[in-house]
Amino acid sequence: MFRQLTIPSLLKEGKKTAVLAVPLVIGQVSQMLMIVADTVMVGNVGVTELAALSFANAVFAIPFVFGIGLITSISVLSSGAAGRKDEAAARATCRNGFYLALASGLALFLLSAFLIPFLSFFGQPANVTAAAPPYLFLILISLVPALGSMGLKNHGDSLDHPWPSFFIFLGGVLLNIALNQLFIFNLGYGLVGAGWATLISRITILVASGGILRGLEDVTMPAWTAVLSYWFFGIPLGWLIATKGDLGPIGVWWGLAIGLTVASIILTARVFKIAR
Repeated sequence: MFRQLTIPSLLKEGKKTAVLAVPLVIGQVSQMLMIVADTVMVGNVGVTELAALSFANAVFAIPFVFGIGLITSISVLSSGAAGRKDEAAARATCRNGFYLALASGLALFLLSAFLIPFLSFFGQPANVTAAAPPYLFLILISLVPALGSMGLKNHGDSLDHPWPSFFIFLGGVLLNIALNQLFIFNLGYGLVGAGWATLISRITILVASGGILRGLEDVTMPAWTAVLSYWFFGIPLGWLIATKGDLGPIGVWWGLAIGLTVASIILTARVFKIAR
């Protein structure tokens, strides 16, 4: 076996590995790149805010990595089904794995949220533990869309279709940077604004899974879902929260975030129905 190893063969296999690995690597690290973007941009707000962000992300990393470990099984089962050319089993793995990802994200959020009142037990300065909870709460909520989208990504990767997820996740990182600029600096929400940017970006990545329906020749439903969720639900609700709830601009973003959530639920249900 070792006698067959030559420089040309190594270069050839190395090229194949690199072509496959690049989109996989970017997709995996994109969730962490959002944290890097938050850190860099919040660092311009203040020392306390930066310390609170770092502390909150350290707490967030524990359930996040645990969730990633759970949904790794999707890749193994999907690739096995693909190798057997069992399309029904591959679809079932995608559907059930996605349920597992969403359920584990919700469970990890609920369990981790119980730690928020006890952050002072970690021995951090009082001003840091006082600033961390709102941001931590928002990124803990984002566990649900983050793990859900990574579950879909794992399924696509195992079927040798890594590039759609590559562009979706990379776009989510760029969206997070843009929303950070808006929320942290333009609207002046500081650390909390970074949390909103991360949450909305991760929900948007999950909503992009509706693009799967185009591959199943189902375009009309996603289009109407977008129109109804954003224009007839999200924006009016945001205006109502902003004006009647006296929340101002943040109320508008509450409405849009809720609209994105509604769209993700509808499109997810549609994926499961069509993929059966």
